[in-house]
Amino acid sequence: MSKFSFAVICAAATLLLSACNTMTTTGPVALEASSTWAILPIANYSTTPKADNTLATLVETELRSKGVSQLQLFQQQKPMNLVSLLESSPDNAKLHAKARSMGFRYGITGSVHEWHYKSGPDREPA
Repeated sequence: MSKFSFAVICAAATLLLSACNTMTTTGPVALEASSTWAILPIANYSTTPKADNTLATLVETELRSKGVSQLQLFQQQKPMNLVSLLESSPDNAKLHAKARSMGFRYGITGSVHEWHYKSGPDREPA
Protein backbone atom coordinates (compact mmCIF):
# COMPACT_ATOMS: atom_id res chain seq x y z
CA MET A 1 0.00 0.00 0.00
CA SER A 2 1.42 3.35 -0.95
CA LYS A 3 1.65 6.37 1.34
CA PHE A 4 -0.94 8.16 -0.79
CA SER A 5 -3.57 5.42 -0.52
CA PHE A 6 -2.93 5.10 3.23
CA ALA A 7 -3.45 8.88 3.61
CA VAL A 8 -6.69 8.70 1.59
CA ILE A 9 -7.99 5.83 3.74
CA CYS A 10 -7.12 7.72 6.95
CA ALA A 11 -8.78 10.89 5.66
CA ALA A 12 -11.91 8.97 4.63
CA ALA A 13 -12.08 7.23 8.03
CA THR A 14 -11.69 10.55 9.84
CA LEU A 15 -14.41 12.13 7.72
CA LEU A 16 -16.73 9.17 8.27
CA LEU A 17 -16.21 9.10 12.03
CA SER A 18 -16.55 12.86 12.43
CA ALA A 19 -19.90 12.73 10.63
CA CYS A 20 -21.25 10.62 13.51
CA ASN A 21 -20.58 13.33 16.07
CA THR A 22 -23.58 15.44 17.10
CA MET A 23 -24.08 18.12 19.70
CA THR A 24 -27.39 19.42 20.97
CA THR A 25 -27.94 22.35 23.25
CA THR A 26 -31.00 23.77 24.88
CA GLY A 27 -31.77 27.32 25.76
CA PRO A 28 -31.74 28.65 29.31
CA VAL A 29 -34.52 27.49 31.61
CA ALA A 30 -36.07 29.88 34.12
CA LEU A 31 -36.37 28.33 37.57
CA GLU A 32 -38.03 29.93 40.56
CA ALA A 33 -35.93 30.17 43.71
CA SER A 34 -39.08 30.88 45.73
CA SER A 35 -40.62 27.49 44.80
CA THR A 36 -40.26 24.29 46.80
CA TRP A 37 -37.22 22.15 45.96
CA ALA A 38 -36.43 18.54 46.85
CA ILE A 39 -33.02 16.90 46.73
CA LEU A 40 -33.80 13.25 46.09
CA PRO A 41 -31.30 10.44 46.68
CA ILE A 42 -28.23 10.33 44.45
CA ALA A 43 -26.85 6.94 43.38
CA ASN A 44 -23.17 6.37 44.14
CA TYR A 45 -21.48 4.34 41.39
CA SER A 46 -18.00 5.58 42.31
CA THR A 47 -15.43 3.80 44.44
CA THR A 48 -15.51 6.63 47.02
CA PRO A 49 -17.77 5.90 49.99
CA LYS A 50 -20.50 8.47 50.66
CA ALA A 51 -19.76 10.48 47.50
CA ASP A 52 -23.53 10.67 47.02
CA ASN A 53 -24.04 12.36 50.39
CA THR A 54 -21.20 14.78 49.72
CA LEU A 55 -22.70 15.70 46.35
CA ALA A 56 -26.14 16.23 47.90
CA THR A 57 -24.55 18.62 50.43
CA LEU A 58 -22.77 20.52 47.65
CA VAL A 59 -26.01 20.81 45.65
CA GLU A 60 -27.86 22.05 48.73
CA THR A 61 -25.18 24.67 49.41
CA GLU A 62 -25.26 25.88 45.80
CA LEU A 63 -29.07 26.12 45.74
CA ARG A 64 -29.14 28.04 49.02
CA SER A 65 -26.50 30.44 47.66
CA LYS A 66 -28.84 31.08 44.68
CA GLY A 67 -31.69 32.08 47.00
CA VAL A 68 -33.56 28.78 47.40
CA SER A 69 -34.95 28.69 50.93
CA GLN A 70 -37.69 26.05 50.70
CA LEU A 71 -35.48 22.99 50.32
CA GLN A 72 -35.74 19.50 51.74
CA LEU A 73 -33.40 16.52 51.48
CA PHE A 74 -35.07 13.17 50.89
CA GLN A 75 -32.71 10.41 51.97
CA GLN A 76 -33.50 6.74 51.87
CA GLN A 77 -33.48 4.99 55.21
CA LYS A 78 -31.29 2.01 54.41
CA PRO A 79 -30.81 -0.86 56.80
CA MET A 80 -27.15 -1.27 57.65
CA ASN A 81 -26.38 -4.71 56.28
CA LEU A 82 -24.12 -6.19 53.62
CA VAL A 83 -26.88 -6.37 51.00
CA SER A 84 -27.70 -2.67 51.29
CA LEU A 85 -24.01 -1.75 51.06
CA LEU A 86 -23.65 -3.71 47.81
CA GLU A 87 -26.79 -2.28 46.17
CA SER A 88 -25.79 -0.35 43.08
CA SER A 89 -28.97 1.69 42.66
CA PRO A 90 -31.61 2.17 45.34
CA ASP A 91 -35.27 2.22 44.32
CA ASN A 92 -36.32 5.84 44.71
CA ALA A 93 -39.82 5.62 43.25
CA LYS A 94 -41.49 5.91 46.68
CA LEU A 95 -39.48 9.00 47.57
CA HIS A 96 -40.27 10.62 44.19
CA ALA A 97 -43.98 9.95 44.76
CA LYS A 98 -43.76 11.31 48.31
CA ALA A 99 -42.10 14.54 47.10
CA ARG A 100 -44.80 14.95 44.42
CA SER A 101 -47.61 14.33 46.91
CA MET A 102 -46.10 16.93 49.27
CA GLY A 103 -46.28 19.50 46.45
CA PHE A 104 -42.60 20.01 45.65
CA ARG A 105 -42.17 21.87 42.38
CA TYR A 106 -38.57 20.91 41.56
CA GLY A 107 -36.65 17.75 42.33
CA ILE A 108 -32.97 17.02 41.82
CA THR A 109 -31.50 13.55 41.60
CA GLY A 110 -28.66 11.90 39.73
CA SER A 111 -25.67 9.64 40.07
CA VAL A 112 -21.97 9.87 40.85
CA HIS A 113 -19.75 7.82 38.57
CA GLU A 114 -16.34 9.25 39.45
CA TRP A 115 -15.18 11.09 42.55
CA HIS A 116 -11.74 11.79 43.92
CA TYR A 117 -9.95 14.30 46.12
CA LYS A 118 -7.03 16.54 45.33
CA SER A 119 -3.79 15.44 46.93
CA GLY A 120 -2.88 18.86 48.35
CA PRO A 121 -3.36 20.02 51.93
CA ASP A 122 -6.93 21.22 51.29
CA ARG A 123 -8.09 17.76 50.03
CA GLU A 124 -11.17 19.21 48.36
CA PRO A 125 -13.27 17.21 45.85
CA ALA A 126 -12.10 17.38 42.26
